[in-house]
Amino acid sequence: MRTKHGCYPEYHTSHDDLSLISPEGLWGGYLANKACVDVLEANELLHANVICEPWLSPRGLRPPLVDGKSLADWSAMISHVMAYADGKHDLITMADLVGASVLDLVPTVNTLKEHRLLTAITQKSA
Repeated sequence: MRTKHGCYPEYHTSHDDLSLISPEGLWGGYLANKACVDVLEANELLHANVICEPWLSPRGLRPPLVDGKSLADWSAMISHVMAYADGKHDLITMADLVGASVLDLVPTVNTLKEHRLLTAITQKSA
């Protein structure tokens, strides 16, 4: 629902159908829902495998540019993720704490996992 209740006469009637939606509007709704699913699928509890901030240079994680981000942005993202990866914060909470999108944190998390600096924690059901 992207239009306020009662803004068009067909709202919540049998005449409220796809003929009232533009292709761009339908695509926008799809993208919004896909992003929600992507965030839910990426969300997990993370635990750092090192006690302090890791030395990134020997791991090749200090390039001048990573995915179009400056070195300062990349280093800050790594620092944020590692700081909150205590096994108590999930990725959605981390993103809220650092003011970033979950989907912006995912490449950093994946890189840190590849280098065995982070581990995803599997929650046990009660």
